[in-house]
Amino acid sequence: MSRIQHLFAGFGRRILLAFGISILLVAFFAGTQAAQATRAADTSWSYVRVFHASPDAGIVDVFMDGKQILNNFQYGTLTGYTPVSTGSHKLQIGVIGSGTNAPILSQTLSLRANTAYTAVALGTKSAGYTLQVFTDNNVISGNLAKVRVYHLSPGTGVVNVNEGGNTFVHNLPYAQASSYASFSPGSYTFQLVASQDNASSPISVQLKPWTVTSVFVISFVKAGSATSQLQFVQAQIVGMPGMPNTGSDPTPLPTAAPQQRLFSGPWMLLILAGISACVVVGINRQTRGKQLSSKR
Repeated sequence: MSRIQHLFAGFGRRILLAFGISILLVAFFAGTQAAQATRAADTSWSYVRVFHASPDAGIVDVFMDGKQILNNFQYGTLTGYTPVSTGSHKLQIGVIGSGTNAPILSQTLSLRANTAYTAVALGTKSAGYTLQVFTDNNVISGNLAKVRVYHLSPGTGVVNVNEGGNTFVHNLPYAQASSYASFSPGSYTFQLVASQDNASSPISVQLKPWTVTSVFVISFVKAGSATSQLQFVQAQIVGMPGMPNTGSDPTPLPTAAPQQRLFSGPWMLLILAGISACVVVGINRQTRGKQLSSKR
């Protein structure tokens, strides 16, 4: 083999070696990005809280996908938001100690990622039990506070809620939730008026900035009394900043500004070309060193 053929053969081997290294690097970085995407998908959650608004059901146990998540759950009780994996889940509610064999309520929930829900157990023995699921929106603009009313008192008719003569909840029917109303932070006394008896019931609220307050309207029956009166259960959480793509996560994490990926697009090609060039130069230097040593 002539010297020129030998040089071309050596150069070809170097190119193949550099090309092989580039392929390995591409596979490595592609696998890394795929793993990162998988981890990001695995961190998608929904947020669910449960409210017991069925006066006839008594104390109950709550199960999700056959696993008990609440025990001794009493009427008028609200849980906090709990992260639940997105997708379909079977929620069951049964009389305490009965397990999942004879639930009074059983329903499949379809949960979207980064969305908050309030699941409410409703109904009576005579009318039947139901589960009403509300999609919540805990995004706050500025330093305001938001209020939402959930009408969960059977036999009350539609309700209106006003503040200072301004009605912000109009003709809200049973088993429904109002739209969100924004208020400046401060102390307020809302007046709830039920169409059934046209009686006005005051609701005292303390609204803090950056919060979302839920007011649940239920019926309270005194022992030994055939009549009921309205009772209000309040829950207040810290809201989310009104930024794009924040969803309704009630427990948000800080969101970093989007960054350009270094190992993607043209940057990847430039980096690989540089690595290949360095490999070829290194091999050439090593070869020249061996040739000089052999001549000596």
